Amino acid sequence: MWNFIGNNSGTDYNFKIYRTEIARRGSLLVQPMSNVSPGSKLVAMPMFKQGLLQQGGPADIMARRIVNAGASPNPYAFPNMVCEHTQFTDGSNPYYPNGLCMSPAVNISGTTPFSCETGGGDNDASDGACPTIDSNGVASTDPMDQTTFDKVTFWGQCPGSPTCGTIAESVALGSNLDDQSWYNPLDVAKGHRGYLWRDMVVAMYAWSPNWKRNAIGNDRYELYIRRSFDGGKTWTTTPATWGGTGTTTCEFMRDGAIANDATQVCTTYVAGAAEQARNVSQLQTTDGTATYKFTILDPRYAPDPPTMSDIGMLGDGVYDPDSDQFNPSRFFVVYENGDNTTTADGEPEALDLSYGRAVRFGDHYQVGATEADMENTCNTVVPGFCNEFETLTTGSNVSAEEASLVMSPSGDTLYSAWAQFSTVPLPPEDPLSFAAYARVWYTDAWIAWTAPDAPPVDDPVVGDGDTYL
Repeated sequence: MWNFIGNNSGTDYNFKIYRTEIARRGSLLVQPMSNVSPGSKLVAMPMFKQGLLQQGGPADIMARRIVNAGASPNPYAFPNMVCEHTQFTDGSNPYYPNGLCMSPAVNISGTTPFSCETGGGDNDASDGACPTIDSNGVASTDPMDQTTFDKVTFWGQCPGSPTCGTIAESVALGSNLDDQSWYNPLDVAKGHRGYLWRDMVVAMYAWSPNWKRNAIGNDRYELYIRRSFDGGKTWTTTPATWGGTGTTTCEFMRDGAIANDATQVCTTYVAGAAEQARNVSQLQTTDGTATYKFTILDPRYAPDPPTMSDIGMLGDGVYDPDSDQFNPSRFFVVYENGDNTTTADGEPEALDLSYGRAVRFGDHYQVGATEADMENTCNTVVPGFCNEFETLTTGSNVSAEEASLVMSPSGDTLYSAWAQFSTVPLPPEDPLSFAAYARVWYTDAWIAWTAPDAPPVDDPVVGDGDTYL
C-alpha cells in the first residue's frame, strides 16, 4: 500500500498500522483513589461507541478497564489498562508509542441474534438467516454489506439469557462480552453513560436490535442498564453479599407484523446471577403493548453524593439521617421520550421525561412501591418485575429535554432541571422555551446496606510487556 524508505538514509519506516473499527464518543467513568476497592482495584472504565460504518450505523458500546496495578506511578495511566495480549510495549512502533492492546474491549451492549426474518432494511432481499461467525472468527455475512438486512426478532445476551448455549448462533459466539461489533452487524447502541463506586459499575445505554429499521422509525431505542460488582469483569444481579434477593426482567421482542404483536419475554434471576442488560424504559402504548411510536433520546443518571464527614456534628439541628446519610444502594434514572414518527423526516422530536429510582443496587426500580416490601407493593402484572417509572415533566402542551439531575446522599430526593418548550403557538412576546425544575421526594426511611470488597485479583495490564505472539 505504501513504501516509506528514507531517500538518503535508506531507513525503513514501514511500521505496522492495524486496520480497526471506528471508535468515537468517549464517556469517562472514573472514581477517586479514596473510593478504589483493594479487590478489583478499578480506578476508571472509559466507555465508547464502536462500529464499522458511518454515524448512525451499526455499533456497540465498548469499555476498557483501568486498574491500580502499579504499572505506572499514575494509577490512571495507559500502562494500567487491563489487557491480556499486548504488542509494541517496548516502543518499537512509533504509531503505538506506549504499546497496542490486541485483546478485545469489553462489549457491554453486544447481543446474539437468536431468530431473524427477511425485511430488516429497505427491501426483502435478505435470506432471513441470522448473522454469526464460525470457530475461526469468519463472519457468515459481509458486515460491510449495505444492500440487504435481516430483521432480528429474538435475541439475548450471553451469559445471562436462558437460551445461551442452546442454539447454534449462541454456541458459535459464546460470551458477548468479548465480541467485536461486526459479529452482529444489525444492532445499534448510543447514549452510553454510567458511574463507578468501589467495585460496582453502573452502565446505561440506548439500544435497538435493528439499526436500519430504527433509522426510519420502524424500530425503536430502549434504555438498558447493566451492573457489575467485581469491577467490570462480570455483569450480574445484586449479589447476596450485597443484600440481593434476585430479580425479574422483561423484554419486548420484534416478532409479529406490528410492534403490538411482539412477544414479551421475562427472565427470573437469583441473587448474583449473570444478567442480561435490563430494559428499564419498556416503551408501550396505553394498553400495555409494545409500540414504535416512541423512542429513547437522552438518558441521565444521578448516583449518591457522599455525606459530608462533619454533617452530624455541626450542632445546628438540621441533620436528617433519612436524607443526609450516604446510601449507595439507590440511584436515580431519567430518560427522554421521543416521537419516533418524525424519525423518517429527520430525527425524533423530544416529548417528555420519565424518572424512576433504582433500589437494592439496581435490582428494582420504584416510584410508588415500598422499598422494604418491594415484592408485595410494586405495581406489576409479572411477579418479581418491579420497573416503575413516571412522568417528570410538569405542565400541559409542553415538551421537555436535556435533563440535569442530582440526588440527596440517602437517595430520598431527586432534584432535576430541564429545558421545556411550548407545543402550541404563543404570543410573540412569550419565550419559546424556559428552564423547568422539579423535586421528587420519597418518604421512606434510610435503609441499611452492605457492599463487601470483591476478591482481590491481579489483572494483566499493558505495562506487563509484550504477550502477543
